[in-house]
Amino acid sequence: MSVSMQITQAPESRRTVDTLAMALFGVVRELPAAERRVLLSAIDGRLHGVGGERARLALEVLRRCEQETQQTVSKRRYERWREKHPERMSLPSSTYVANSLGGSWARAMDAAGITPAVEHSTFRWHRQGPTPSDKEVLGELRRCARELGVDFTFGAYREWALEQRAANPGRRGLLISPSTFIARFGSFAQARLAAGLGESGRHRGPRASHAEYTREACLTVLQAAARGMHGEILTVRAYMRWRTDQLEDARRRGIWRPVPEWKIVRDRCGSWPTALAAAGIISPEKAADYCRGQGQRVPDEQIARWLCAAASELGPGMTGFAYRRWRQKQIDNPSGGRPPSLRVLQLRFGRWTTAVSSADAALASPRPFEHILEILRARSSAP
Repeated sequence: MSVSMQITQAPESRRTVDTLAMALFGVVRELPAAERRVLLSAIDGRLHGVGGERARLALEVLRRCEQETQQTVSKRRYERWREKHPERMSLPSSTYVANSLGGSWARAMDAAGITPAVEHSTFRWHRQGPTPSDKEVLGELRRCARELGVDFTFGAYREWALEQRAANPGRRGLLISPSTFIARFGSFAQARLAAGLGESGRHRGPRASHAEYTREACLTVLQAAARGMHGEILTVRAYMRWRTDQLEDARRRGIWRPVPEWKIVRDRCGSWPTALAAAGIISPEKAADYCRGQGQRVPDEQIARWLCAAASELGPGMTGFAYRRWRQKQIDNPSGGRPPSLRVLQLRFGRWTTAVSSADAALASPRPFEHILEILRARSSAP
């Protein structure tokens, strides 16, 4: 395609328009429609990192397919034509064609001036009608439970649903795709709960990767759980009891209520105490006291502070039994904290009697906290 371009002076009314753009428009509008499409596809291809030669090749093969098949070209029809063609080794794939002309098959058809064929999925949608409601889906689950028994797996349900579809293609609500259950209810187990069937004791069925539970959503659920504790501390065990009550209530009402497991909350925030602090349930200082697990070492400052507090309240010569009771009392107090366990103190001081003697000596010194902290640091730096 050879075209001579002459850039002329723009009229007075077009001085604000780019002169090069006006000159290109004047040239392109005189071209035939087919050549205009080739030119525009080449420009679009260069903008998206695709050369003009690649776009022209894609356009030529599409028009060739339409001429030889005498049918509107769909992606599947193009692939069938390509597979049966004697020159199939040199014909580009449908993915190559789509990427060369805009990134999708519909854009490729538009660039070639070809009316796209209605895809098979569209035909299926028209045949099956609109998407079934959640009420219809849950009704089919209840019907399956009546026929198969309450404790059925997803595999058993899917096999039953396929049989029902074959017998009655017009029945709505028979979902067979795991991803559809996940998109609607979060998991197949949650769909069972919403249908009033309870959790299966055999298999939980397909479920998402919990990506739908954002950090903000988890914190909102934690705050709701804390309001239901009536002043008691929100431990993992207490949260899971509250979650069970919420799911049971949702089951009775026939609704779906997203309540993540405690592990999901932990994973979103890094740890359970960190999640409680982020939700405003406990202070960051109290969250720092929860240092067990995760390979973390209890800081020397935390051990010194709690050992001083225990010795001051229990007096000299405190026993291990008295310390355990005192520690549990602090844990049960919503405004308290979490002192280190007796085992942690034994490991850091070598034995319990050494921890007690260090605490008694600290109480006799003018600065008890610094006294215990100095002992701990000396033991940490010892070979």
